Amino acid sequence: MSVVALKDIARQVGCSRSAVSYALRNSRMISDTLRARIQATARELGWRPDAELARRMALVRQTLLDGERPHLALVINKRFSELTSEHAPRKHLAGARDYAEEKGYHADIFNLAEQPLKPARLRNILHARGIQGIVFLMTLKPRLEDEYLALGDEFACVVAGARPPSAGFHTILNDYHGAGHLGVTRLLEKGYRRIGAVLPRGVDAPLTFAFTGGLTSVPRQRSEPASLPILHTGGRETHIAENTFAEVRSWYAEHEPEAILTTDPDNLTRALADVSPRAEAVPIYSLDFDEGQRCRGGADLRQYQVGRAAVDVVVAQLHRGESGSPEYRRIVQIEPCWAEKASGAGQLPVKRRRTSVVAERCLVSA
Repeated sequence: MSVVALKDIARQVGCSRSAVSYALRNSRMISDTLRARIQATARELGWRPDAELARRMALVRQTLLDGERPHLALVINKRFSELTSEHAPRKHLAGARDYAEEKGYHADIFNLAEQPLKPARLRNILHARGIQGIVFLMTLKPRLEDEYLALGDEFACVVAGARPPSAGFHTILNDYHGAGHLGVTRLLEKGYRRIGAVLPRGVDAPLTFAFTGGLTSVPRQRSEPASLPILHTGGRETHIAENTFAEVRSWYAEHEPEAILTTDPDNLTRALADVSPRAEAVPIYSLDFDEGQRCRGGADLRQYQVGRAAVDVVVAQLHRGESGSPEYRRIVQIEPCWAEKASGAGQLPVKRRRTSVVAERCLVSA
């Protein structure tokens, strides 16, 4: 435990003890200038944080404000109808809510697509409810505006699912590069040699072409020519749009892959329908696998675990008495695993591997 008390720092700086407390938690509730002066003085005096005391005080502050269980805010911008059809944000939300409940927190869900709130209004609600931590559940489309992300400066905060350049908070991401690498590796193990990939540009480009990097890394590691043909379709669409089906069919006719990797197996199946019996029989594997997809299997990005990990990081910040943007942002990636469906009629026999099937709740009524 530090022998330097908050009152000692406050006396040296000439401010209140509450201001010192805010500054040492890196809170934006005080000015940048005063916060820097307090932190510099604390270092000069040899102050060191007491981690256990910080954890207890964080819980006390939240419990007093709530009266029962402390609250966390889960902020998402996705219509409930889209949460029904898109498994990634649905699982992010389910994982975050479930883990918050397991840790004794109440999860307050703010869906800005269903209940539009101005940033100032949302800020007032968060403070009125005594919320101490925020999890921003990001989606590639629609994006969450910077004005909302700026609210994280006043709370313990983490961003999950995407990495916005404007937000300096700790971030939880899927390992998209690892999914591409895993997909090619597993298909090579199955004996496929002509492997192709079809990716919506609206998915891969915002991720700095992480899927593409993983796909092409396998041939390079094996000192083989990078002969894996990759088609990026569309513009900003996050799915394989119907107006690109002709392009997909031309790509297939040119390369005739034995197996295809994609993030949108349902629309890829539609695009290849009626091209030829051979094209319709080509096995499709997903780079973001979900049991409901029309594919053989693929890389399970463990979307549910992304939501759980996000809440875990926020709770850790609260235990340490931290808030706002950290000096060094941590980027945590959740490792993908391989999952396969059982063999079906007309399919090549595949060896059934361990499948990570995540139990989830439908959140359309959250």
